[in-house]
Amino acid sequence: MAVISAIVSVTGACEFSTGSRNVHEMLSAPVCPANLTAVSDDGLAVDVDYDVPIVQLKDGAATGVCSPPPLSSFEVGSHEVKCAWSDDPEAVCAFSITVSRALVLVGPTMFTVVAGKTEVGTLRASVPDMPTVVAVWSITGGADSAHFTLSVDGGLAFVTAKDYEAPDDADGDGTYELAARASAGAVELSVDVTVVLAVSEEVPANGEGAPANGGADQAPVDVPTGGICNRTLQVRTAIVDLIANMDTCSAVTDDHLSAVTGTLNLNRSGISSLRSGDFAGLTGLGALLLARNELTTLPEDVFAGLDSLRTLRLYTNGLESIPSGLFSGLGALEILDLEFNNLSTLPAAVFDGLNVWFLGLDGNQLETLPGGLFDSLGDRDLILDLSNNRLTTLRPDIFSALDNLVWLDLAMNQLPTLPSGVFDGLTKLNSLYLEDNPGASFTFTMTIERVSGADKVVVVVAEGAPFDMTTTVSASGGALPDGVTTVTVPTGHTRSNEIAVTPLDGATVSLGLQPNVPADFDGIRTAVGGPVTF
Repeated sequence: MAVISAIVSVTGACEFSTGSRNVHEMLSAPVCPANLTAVSDDGLAVDVDYDVPIVQLKDGAATGVCSPPPLSSFEVGSHEVKCAWSDDPEAVCAFSITVSRALVLVGPTMFTVVAGKTEVGTLRASVPDMPTVVAVWSITGGADSAHFTLSVDGGLAFVTAKDYEAPDDADGDGTYELAARASAGAVELSVDVTVVLAVSEEVPANGEGAPANGGADQAPVDVPTGGICNRTLQVRTAIVDLIANMDTCSAVTDDHLSAVTGTLNLNRSGISSLRSGDFAGLTGLGALLLARNELTTLPEDVFAGLDSLRTLRLYTNGLESIPSGLFSGLGALEILDLEFNNLSTLPAAVFDGLNVWFLGLDGNQLETLPGGLFDSLGDRDLILDLSNNRLTTLRPDIFSALDNLVWLDLAMNQLPTLPSGVFDGLTKLNSLYLEDNPGASFTFTMTIERVSGADKVVVVVAEGAPFDMTTTVSASGGALPDGVTTVTVPTGHTRSNEIAVTPLDGATVSLGLQPNVPADFDGIRTAVGGPVTF
């Protein structure tokens, strides 16, 4: 579920139905947003919170309260919310909520420009699934904003070419900073932009360089070395920014690195590759954010030594594969976000040793899940998101080790059926989403079977009950134990307790109505099998 990234409008008065309440009786307008626009940063559903309660005032006193639900989820589009007044249920307060898609950054915000050139690059933003929406760009501030021009279509350039040996940015370090904004109607997106001067086209991103323009007749220019200067440009810049009173990569020591805690934010940094050792020494780092970059591969040891890391976000990159040992040693990790990449397969042991409470794999291209993939995920209550992939089948035991799984999303895949026993053992499950699969709504059927060699019956749910499935049970031509009128297949089990039938031979055992599907279980329906005569 997405979060609200912007509230565009929360103004207006309520509209009222014609019940016995007369709108003209009100001396003070109710606090009620008539038109509220919530913007989702990924184009999906959002949770909307609105002002409650709505109080009607008459003669200075509150005469009625209208309380809509305090929190609701809405898909993209327009929706009406209504609530009845406490003192007049026939009168209704109604207002609309519009959920629209947000502008999403689709290009880098960190650029490297060769000294002597003015062209920097292009800022790009779009609205998912709405290619006709055009974003208009403008500069909004920043320490070095006066050095730039920005066209309405995102073209960024220096006003004048810069000298590598005499940069004129605010800090004098050759790193220029500005703030920009993209607008599309009422929806806006603000970004911070960084532009770094380079010596020449031949200077690689790690700062190890050659003379400007490679010219034999030009004196060499010193490029910082030592410290962390050999790390990926965006990484070393961000690390330096985290260290108090530090202004150069060459002065960073191991003690500086080990003292870094909190978050290293590299989201939207235009990173296309990382190298081994980029994060070496950051033993106290709590969160590493690498979302919305251009990564397609990662070195297997790039996260080695991040002993304190609790959050790792890699969503919305172009990762096509990940090495088996990528997360090895990240025993403190709690959140692992791999959403919206291009992963079509995963190594069977890639999550071994992790103890996360959130694992996000939605929005990839996974067609199958290897056996044992989730077998070593620790003992935290787990949220697992596998939605919006290409799964066509599930192994019956794929979730068998996840007795701590509480939330599972398999929506928007290609599942035609569910294997027997697939939810067996998921005794903590309280949310399951299966909608938008070819087999949805999947039917979970309670059927009666005779216990071999005994005068007993048992009720079975082949796939495993995703929630406590309870219905009534009765017998004719035989008797059930005193007080037994219902039967339950508990959450995460395939069978109920055994029920004795006296006498069994010639008895007919019947089940009642199908159980209701609780909230937070979508793409599911229930059924009961017919009576069985023994």
